[in-house]
Formats: sequence, C-alpha cells, structure tokens
Amino acid sequence: MLMLLTRSLNLTIVNKAVISCGVAKQKGTRVTVIQDGAADIALGTCTITANRLQAVDFTEFFKVIRSTLATGQPNIIQSPFIIFDVFSGPTWLFLGVYVMVVAVAVWATGRFLAPVCARLYYPPQQALAVITKALLLQAHVHQPGSVSGRAVMAVSWVVLITLVRVYSGNLTAWLSLPRYQKAVNSLADLVDRADIIPVVTRNDPNHMIFKNRTKGLLGVTAARLVFREQFTDMELIRKIVQGDVAYFNSDRSHIEKASKLNKEEGRESRLSPCRIHVASEDLLQNYLGLMISKNSWFKEQINERIRWLRSFGVVEYLYHQFNQPGCRLTARQGVQGGGVLSLRQLQGAFWVWLSGLGSATLFFALEMARPVGPRL
Repeated sequence: MLMLLTRSLNLTIVNKAVISCGVAKQKGTRVTVIQDGAADIALGTCTITANRLQAVDFTEFFKVIRSTLATGQPNIIQSPFIIFDVFSGPTWLFLGVYVMVVAVAVWATGRFLAPVCARLYYPPQQALAVITKALLLQAHVHQPGSVSGRAVMAVSWVVLITLVRVYSGNLTAWLSLPRYQKAVNSLADLVDRADIIPVVTRNDPNHMIFKNRTKGLLGVTAARLVFREQFTDMELIRKIVQGDVAYFNSDRSHIEKASKLNKEEGRESRLSPCRIHVASEDLLQNYLGLMISKNSWFKEQINERIRWLRSFGVVEYLYHQFNQPGCRLTARQGVQGGGVLSLRQLQGAFWVWLSGLGSATLFFALEMARPVGPRL
C-alpha cells in the first residue's frame, strides 16, 4: 500500500526495521526514527494516541480495527446435578402456585354449588389431592361432579400434560447435547469470573482505558490487571487457551498469536480452530494511519490518496491479503443458564388455561341459575 501511495509522489522507499510503534523518548521505535529524521514515513498498525502526536503527525486513518479481550473457548460443563437445572426457578415456582390455584378453584366451585347439590362439594384437602395426583400420577382419579368443576380439571390436565411433555423433551435435549460454560463476551462477564486474570501490555491503548480507574467495571478490572511482560508469546497464548487469562488487544493480534501456537504444535492448516474465544464487546476502536514527520509537505497528498484507496475498497482488500488468519475462530453459543425455558416461552399453556377457565365460568353460571340433580 505504501508503494501505491508514494509512487505518484516520486518518493523512494527505504526499509528500516524497528521493534514497535513506541512513544516519545522511547528509542528505536517508529516514533523516534521519524522524530530523529532517520525516516519520513512509518507504516504499521500504530494506534493514534496523544503521546505519539506530541512527536509525529499521522495521516488520515486507512483502517479501523476493534480491540477486545480473548479468553479460552468455553469448556463443556460436566455436572451430576444438570438434570435439576432444566427449568428455571421462576418456572418451578409457577408450577407450585398453579397447583394451589387450581385446587382452590375446584374447591370454590363445589363450595358455591353446595346449596344447589351437596354432593358437588369438594373439601379443600380433596381438591388439592385431585390436582396433585393429576400432576404426579397422570392417572385416573375421581373427578368433580359439576360440569364447571370438570371443565376446570380438564383444562388443568391439558396444561399439566403440556408442561410435563415440554420438561421431558427439554431434559432429553440437555442429556443429549453438550452444554458449555458461559463465554466471556464483555467486561461484566470478566468481572464475574474471578478465576481469569486480565492481562494488558503496559502503556498501550488497551492499558490506558484502565489507568486511574477505581469505580465500576473498569475499576474492578484495573485492580486485577497483570502486564504481559511477565509472559513470552507462547506462555501467554497457552494461558489464554487454558482459560487462565484474558488478554486485551486487537482481533488481528489475538488470531496471530493463536495461529503462532498452532504452528508451534504442528496445526498449520487454515481450517484449524484457534482455540480462543474473542469477546463480542468492543473495548475501543483503533484508527490506523501512516506515521510521518511533523509538518510534512506531502501529508495532504497522501491523505487524498488514502481516501481514494479506501473508497474503492483497495485498503480493505490489501489488509485481508496480508493479514490472513492461520486458524479460524469457533463460535460456541451454549452458555450456562442458556436453553432454560422461560415463562414467556410457555405462554401457550397459559392461553389454554384462560380459555378453559372462561368455559368453566360459563358452566358455573348456568349451574347456579338452574338446579341440577345429583352427579357422581
């Protein structure tokens, strides 16, 4: 891309390798070679920061990349108690309340119909026993004698059978399909995982967002930060894959490190999984541009050419050509608590119950208006 930018300006390219982007007064970096006049342009993935702007100028940005955190792929949860987590707590609470409400409805129906026919009366304990047996046994039990009481029981059976069958299907799915830990997709997720150590590169833009922060998610994370200088590249990526650390950097950097580990272990196929999980939340966005000397005469000419290359998709094409991932990310969406049925998902059973309750109310009104003979 530098050749495309400089060809029409009649500039000569002389390669000079440096170790990093750097900051002002840090020798041997892209900032200082330009500041000292040893080069006119520095090309690379350097983020535009206030510190660097003190020493050099930047052209218009040619690429925006997001910066986020990388952790290990979520592990499969192995728990002997997984069978008890199929329904959420509120759903089980609803089931208990439902049994009590239906039992009260059956008792109240018989209680108000008692003056019409004493044999239609159901004591409270008998009403509770009937609905409980319907839930637990799903077998033949003695039913109320009134039409309205039987309507209440009939719709109750439909709802209960629906809930039981849904539970059975959900349980089968949970025992048949793998279930994964909750993936770390944000700072909030990371704060909830005390077992994962956050790692940043000292004084880089990802570190700056945590500096002097003492409150909120940033403050909690800042108190736990560890600097990557403690690890080699291989040590760092292995700890990420193992789920021990979360590393803050760009997507490209994460994939490069995972690809490097794959190469080290003989997994050089582009179809090999990266074995890392890149969070969906952006921590910041890096605006990448060329670094040039202060007040350079060709800054505006280069800016004009960058805009042209970017508008025609040339920059995007070149970026992906020279930053090809050596491994691929695998998306695992199964999370802890995911797949649990909510009450909203069971609203169909509620509509059945409301319809049945309406018909039972109608029959109740008719029975109150006209005396009926004794029924079994």
